[in-house]
Amino acid sequence: MIELIKALIKARAEFPSIQKDKINPHFKVSYASLDSVLDAVTPVLCKHGLAIVQVMEKGSILKTNLFHESGEFLTSEYELPDIQDSQKKGAALTYARRYTVCALLSITADEDDDANSAKDEQKNNSKTKPSNNNNSPNNVVVDLVRQIREFLGVDKQYVIDWLAKNNTTIANLKNPEQLIKDMCVDWAVSQGVHEIHALDSYTENVKSGDLTLVQK
Repeated sequence: MIELIKALIKARAEFPSIQKDKINPHFKVSYASLDSVLDAVTPVLCKHGLAIVQVMEKGSILKTNLFHESGEFLTSEYELPDIQDSQKKGAALTYARRYTVCALLSITADEDDDANSAKDEQKNNSKTKPSNNNNSPNNVVVDLVRQIREFLGVDKQYVIDWLAKNNTTIANLKNPEQLIKDMCVDWAVSQGVHEIHALDSYTENVKSGDLTLVQK
């Protein structure tokens, strides 16, 4: 996959700023739509012999391929939720397409705000005034997860989905090691690394959430 990686490195260096043309009405933050993301990256990808192709397989699996003119390619798969409402299903597909494109290219299309879910829960479920101590354990966890996510270029929705799957929130996450491990391994798999190799590399190199170790 040498030629693809070399081309992708050159392309990433030339990606323009992605216009955040939409507003999340719940968290009041801006984000880039799928059209905005594709408008920004497609000309640069084509310049370096790269192309993104997205297809649906087995009814609910979105397969995103990054092809290089050499014949090399990377593939990412995203399983869509079982949604009966056609409008909601369309919205979920659009989100999945945007999410997988950003993950495959390691770009960010959202404002950085991983703590939104924690803030929202505190607002709705707690009458206790939040602490202003920026060094509190929870703020340290939020900051660490944010740094790792930014470093990998992972969409913040990954964190939100992971927390929901594990029936927890950032506010209650005392030990982020499993989240960071899953995020790193899934990112590596999205880049074409076999899951077993990704797990072995993580186990060998990462003893904590330190960015230097994650990079290694």
